[in-house]
Amino acid sequence: MVDVVIVGAGTAGIPAAIEAADAGARVVLVEKTSRVGGMLHVSTGQFSGAGTRLQRERGIQDDPECHLSDVEHLSHGLANRELVRESVLRQGGTVDWLQDLEFDFLADSPRLVYGHELYSVPRTFQGKEDGRSILRVFERELYKRVATGRIELRLSTRLHSLIRNKSGEITGVHERRPGGTEAIEAQAVVLATGGYAANRDLVRRFLPSEFRQALTGCLEHATGDGLLVAEHAGAATTSSGTYLPTMSLIPDPERPGFTLGYLAARLALVPAYREPHEIWVNTLGQRWVAEDTPSPESREQALLRQPELKMGVIWDARALEVAEPLLQPMEQGWTRERIRLEAERGHFIWSAASLADLADRMGIRADSLQQTVARYNAAVDAQHDPDFGRQCLPGHIQQPPFYGVWSQAAMLMSREGLRVDSGLRVLTASGAPIRGLYAVGEILGASQFMGDSFVGGMSVGPCITLGRLVGQRVARVPEGVTR
Repeated sequence: MVDVVIVGAGTAGIPAAIEAADAGARVVLVEKTSRVGGMLHVSTGQFSGAGTRLQRERGIQDDPECHLSDVEHLSHGLANRELVRESVLRQGGTVDWLQDLEFDFLADSPRLVYGHELYSVPRTFQGKEDGRSILRVFERELYKRVATGRIELRLSTRLHSLIRNKSGEITGVHERRPGGTEAIEAQAVVLATGGYAANRDLVRRFLPSEFRQALTGCLEHATGDGLLVAEHAGAATTSSGTYLPTMSLIPDPERPGFTLGYLAARLALVPAYREPHEIWVNTLGQRWVAEDTPSPESREQALLRQPELKMGVIWDARALEVAEPLLQPMEQGWTRERIRLEAERGHFIWSAASLADLADRMGIRADSLQQTVARYNAAVDAQHDPDFGRQCLPGHIQQPPFYGVWSQAAMLMSREGLRVDSGLRVLTASGAPIRGLYAVGEILGASQFMGDSFVGGMSVGPCITLGRLVGQRVARVPEGVTR
């Protein structure tokens, strides 16, 4: 018998294990892959917090109540206010905790992040190596406790089922390892197994039908194992019916339904960071939004109205030479020359000597694309876009070769998840807690913290913050006392 079994060694599970161990609990941390970290390996790792030391040092006046008000506004009042409050009131403390652990902040942290609708003040933080900066701290602190025996880490170990006693209380887990299935009895079980976006069956179940062509952009291990096991034990799930696309991801030609890796190749579409020289068209060859709109949500919503949730990005030789490289991250070497070579290869970027040939290669109506480009070029001449009000009109698209790449609405995170109370206890459909069972992290679903939108730092921030909180809570329950 141990005190706590935590399933999932990622953004929420690791801090939960650390806090539970520091509170004196005997912890077993179970991870189905061969390494810890989960989505931190590919995430930008942005997290938000208010009233932090770093904000005060920069003269930024902020407090958790202001943060909470901003979250309510940006989520259109659709987030779970109880859970958001539990997290937001503590997220500033999480930032200070990471600073105490010598987290390697970007020099301009905290900042406003233009990839999402803006907060009222700078309160978003990030590491120099994105999510990997968080993972560096987590690994160091985790393995300190593993070395002293305070945490037992079991890698390549899958959750098979939950153990229930006659009164329905969860008293442990059955885990599956290469050598077979083993039972671990525990005073509490914490599910921190992440999302389900790589499980297309669950995507079809939870995603509104009109959006099911959205691609999976997360890592392949995000298959919703913990959610399914909890449901088998009577747990209820949310059903917000919302979806907002992650833009910029590129379909993987070798893996239908998936995108190229987030850290391998994506498009730079945020005009605050890169001036657009391209146009965006749908499968009919028509423009559908001002490519320089400062509102991320307006372009995300506009993408949802396009056929197949697809957008083609079209540019020419002039744009390739004068614009900042369209593909990122630059750490992967996406120079102009590499983009040109990739287009010649034709793996996921196309090039052609004429717009008609480019349209043919991309499966777009040639006459429609030619008309769209001609109308855009006229807007450049007039320095006025009568169709969408685009302000940035830097040059014609007329110099061959012409280039194009498809992007498609994608999912980096899961919108739905397990229902929990403010104590992070998993609930049944009737609202009763399942004794002994807790959940934290993306298994709760993004909609509980963001409503139908994206809210800066409100994925990683609650994962770490509530992960720490649930670790502290389960460790403080005396052994043998029913939760």
